[in-house]
Amino acid sequence: MFIWARIPAGWTSRQISREILYHVGVVVIPGDAFGMEGEGYVRIALVQEEDRLREAVSRIERFLQTVRPPQQV
Repeated sequence: MFIWARIPAGWTSRQISREILYHVGVVVIPGDAFGMEGEGYVRIALVQEEDRLREAVSRIERFLQTVRPPQQV
């Protein structure tokens, strides 16, 4: 029902969740919403029809290919 997906280095789970929503309109839940152990992951709910899930995966893939992690200060 859910996927816990590891996020790329350079992001927090909240940063990447916000940016995925902003850039490609897909909602994922930051892992740290479930406790400190969740940091480094996002949770993706598999509760839509298959074609809609494929579209979401495509959008997330496009995001990951084009957007870079924020600069650390």
